[in-house]
Amino acid sequence: MLAWLCRTPGVGTGSDEAKYLLLASSLRHVSYREIWLADLPFHAQYPPGFPAWLAVLGVLLPRFDWLLAANIALSVAALLLAWHAVRRRWSDGLALFVLAALAFNPYLVGQAGVLMSEPLFMALSMGALVLLTREDRGARAMAAAGALAIGAALTRSAGTPIIGAVLVLWLLQRRWKPAGAMAVASALWVGLWLAWTVYMAGHAAESYVTGAIGAVRDSDASGSGFFGHLSSRIADYFGVMIPMALGMPGIAGTLVDNVVTAAVSSLGLVAGLIVLWRRWRVASLYIAGSIGLLLLWPWTDTRFITPLLPVLVPCVLAGVAALAGARHGAAGTIGAAALALILAINGAGHTAQLVERGLRCTRGSSPPDATCVTVDQASFYAAARYIAGHLPRGAVVASAKPAPLFYYSGHPSVRPIILFGGNDDDHLQGVREGGAEWVLLGSLMLREVGLLHHRLSVACDRLALEAAFPPRTYLFRIVDGVTSDSTACRTLDAYRRANWGRNLAIDR
Repeated sequence: MLAWLCRTPGVGTGSDEAKYLLLASSLRHVSYREIWLADLPFHAQYPPGFPAWLAVLGVLLPRFDWLLAANIALSVAALLLAWHAVRRRWSDGLALFVLAALAFNPYLVGQAGVLMSEPLFMALSMGALVLLTREDRGARAMAAAGALAIGAALTRSAGTPIIGAVLVLWLLQRRWKPAGAMAVASALWVGLWLAWTVYMAGHAAESYVTGAIGAVRDSDASGSGFFGHLSSRIADYFGVMIPMALGMPGIAGTLVDNVVTAAVSSLGLVAGLIVLWRRWRVASLYIAGSIGLLLLWPWTDTRFITPLLPVLVPCVLAGVAALAGARHGAAGTIGAAALALILAINGAGHTAQLVERGLRCTRGSSPPDATCVTVDQASFYAAARYIAGHLPRGAVVASAKPAPLFYYSGHPSVRPIILFGGNDDDHLQGVREGGAEWVLLGSLMLREVGLLHHRLSVACDRLALEAAFPPRTYLFRIVDGVTSDSTACRTLDAYRRANWGRNLAIDR
């Protein structure tokens, strides 16, 4: 119910939702191309699991809200599986504590109501982990667990540790045949996808392989190196992101609360991994592998922790119970209950803010109504409506948000490397060679406000202002030669002043 009240009002400007839906449409036409780009490149960033799910589900549930309802059901299923596993391996009481902390977690509530791959990944991965809570499982349960693990890895790029956890578990149990079959099946399905991403790294518009190489190159150039990267990631995740994702409370402007919450969550996590190793070994392997991968991952985001919460929360609460009850068992129960209550109350407060925002939203329109989005998002949607109604059919519009623009207007864009690459002198020429005659400049991304605005300002005498969408979105037409009209130059200067000093991470 909370997730439904907080659900997104439509396809947002964050690109992922639009990409998933458009890839699902591509799959229904037996292809996997980026139809939102003018040159229709093959896609090599997101695994095909979630788009395939949407391709099938979209036939049965054609409305956007129905797809969101299915995502919410998957998130609920993941919580139910977590409750069931903890109840089986520990007690009814700890299972209830875990469920209370998860049900009010604002990250889980908010994520369930957005058309993203995490709920499907959580349901598949938790299904595999629950099937392997007992080590004496038969052949059918093991085959089902293996299939669910492979499905989870094909749903999310950072989900491959679930396969490693299952394989290592069976090797430790000396179950050679299931482990061999799992290795072969994983190589055929997940291995082929990973090989495809490597092969397409130089050809696809966007690729995690290309992004990772660039991030490593930048890290080496800055002199931080591997150990600097690792220490930074450890501080980010254990000091900030894991406590934040769990729902640990904090006091703005202070440091002591960060130290306390980081210590509690880190100690509980380490102790919990030891407890899980004895009672739910596959979950211990999965958490360790997932956190290890995130420490090496070039990017950091609390969103990466969220899919781990259905197993991470039980781990931390079990660890706190073990530490608090080292001398007296009742103290462990009280400690776990107290922490679960803190997480639930703090999470409920943040979730109430999400619900309040959702209740202010007037739903039912596409693109979303202005009451549901920020002013810059509303101006982007207004631009998409204008482009759909006024530009020639098939016209290419260079945009920093190509997938949402195509979803709402039907007009493709150029590759990001064309829009943000190259140099100042020949930038517009490169955009023109990419097939675009228009450029949409919004205020939704740092690269828009910074790099793209700068590139357009350098060549403002080759632009004509087509339309303006208050407060900070503009559509320009690329003209032949140099124009004497200075409207575009003045507009770009006004755009710079309007965005001066804004923090786009907060104010979008």
